Amino acid sequence: MTKDLITCPIENTLKLLNRKWTVVLIRDLFLGKKHFLEFKQSHPELSNNVLSDTLKNMEANRLIEKMVSDNSTEYYLTQRGM
Repeated sequence: MTKDLITCPIENTLKLLNRKWTVVLIRDLFLGKKHFLEFKQSHPELSNNVLSDTLKNMEANRLIEKMVSDNSTEYYLTQRGM
């Protein structure tokens, strides 16, 4: 999606946030949630596949970064995500 962005910053922002769960996950990251299971506990109605796809999309659009260490994966907002 990133290469489809145009010059209007407002339209770009709306394109990046157009998925149903993106804004909710960004809010969760602001509140300190960083792990897949923390997102699931906050939103049990969110399926694993949808959560995974949304996180991948957010990472592809550089809204978040994924940090993997040992057996743990944490997600962080990037400057762009903030």
